[in-house]
Amino acid sequence: MCILPDMKLVYFSLLVIGTLCFAFSQNKPINQTQFDVDSLRFFTSDSNNLQLIFNNSIVKIDEDSFFLNPLSIKKSNDLNDFNSKNYLIVKGYNDNNFFVRSDMGEVFSIKKDSLIRNDFSEQSKAFAGANMIFHQNSIYSFFGYGFFEERNAVIQFDFENKQWNKVIIDKDSYQPEVRRHSIHHKKGNQVYFLGGTNSNLYQPNDHLLDLMTFDFSDKKFSKIGTLKNDFTFFNNNQKNIIPLDDNRSLFFKKDIIYLVDFELLKYRFLQGVSQISDYHFKVVHKDTLYYLDIDQEYKFEIKNIALLDLLENFSEPKDLLEKVYVTQKTRRNIILLALITLFLFITIRLFNLRKFKNIQILKQDQYITFKNIIIPLTVEESEIIDFLMIKPTSQLNEIFELDVFNEYSDSYIKIYAPKVIDQLKRKIENKSNDSDFKLKIAFSKNKFDKRIKEISLKGDIKIYNGWFFYIFNF
Repeated sequence: MCILPDMKLVYFSLLVIGTLCFAFSQNKPINQTQFDVDSLRFFTSDSNNLQLIFNNSIVKIDEDSFFLNPLSIKKSNDLNDFNSKNYLIVKGYNDNNFFVRSDMGEVFSIKKDSLIRNDFSEQSKAFAGANMIFHQNSIYSFFGYGFFEERNAVIQFDFENKQWNKVIIDKDSYQPEVRRHSIHHKKGNQVYFLGGTNSNLYQPNDHLLDLMTFDFSDKKFSKIGTLKNDFTFFNNNQKNIIPLDDNRSLFFKKDIIYLVDFELLKYRFLQGVSQISDYHFKVVHKDTLYYLDIDQEYKFEIKNIALLDLLENFSEPKDLLEKVYVTQKTRRNIILLALITLFLFITIRLFNLRKFKNIQILKQDQYITFKNIIIPLTVEESEIIDFLMIKPTSQLNEIFELDVFNEYSDSYIKIYAPKVIDQLKRKIENKSNDSDFKLKIAFSKNKFDKRIKEISLKGDIKIYNGWFFYIFNF
């Protein structure tokens, strides 16, 4: 807290007014007074002023004034840990501030320089690293960590009943992985979530590489895509997220500032800004970024830089995702088109199947079929046909070696196998009265060695394993 003698405060105030006018145009500290950082609880802003919130006072700063107001706190509130380490600032309507315990619990606000408690809850300790977002007079908490596990729950704070309640997610929603420390950006009725950390037993501190949205109207998550490997930023504190406008947010990491455009799905970055990024007291107010510069004695000054001046130094835009952005609507249309195409394909193939059966001799299990012709086959006959379909002209000795004859002696095979072939030949010939049924088995002698007897299958015959295999060409 800043403590000044009365007369010095008068002179100092006049000095600061002049200093402020100069500082806002020169990118120099807007306040040369050295405050004690240990007593600073929050650095924030409302629609009118920058605000330094100390133990018992609020210092309000704008372009024309610098003034200190006492902060009224009820004695019943135990606020020893009421600071930026344990509480997140959630912006509500008209840029008003809600101070929410970071692992869920108490909700405070400041009205007329009085600290007001808005809840009847207690500290949960189950949602550390959660994303806290204001939407339509409610505060929503997404994800978080507590009691040795991450979560993907959505919790809502209702200002009417002053309690936290679990939000029921639509059953058809995409189910995100559990996580904490995700990056978020709110746009209308949707909030974007980018990455996060999942500390499991097998992959400690596993950084997630997904981009998804949550729609407040239908309570659904939707996955958009996967981050490119060269986008290596993983946020570790919601305090390092500063929204710029409806489509863009700044994210701070060590000596790097990232600018992510969630409409274009592009990102830019600026390196070498550790004096801005390292410390978590940062505020964007009226197109200017304000931050606290810490000296060796752990005192600080408020410094600023115009956003336009800052952004012009960022890198060229890079793609955020590995794949081209596909909207949920486009994805549905693609699936619908694929289903229609599949239906038409199956319909056409089924129509052609009947024609196919009328012009083609088919081998189906232990049958030969053609139009209304059905020739039943024994096991031995079926295997002989299968072999001859692969090798239409074969030596008789090759038939003897088929597995179906393994149970017989060599001498018996030489007698039995020719009988089976002859029987098969007669079955086929009995159906040859149909002029279109052009299938026959013929015997001949090898043209190089007349002692070798050959058997030939003549005619176009195909294997048929049912309509499904025909349709999909299996």
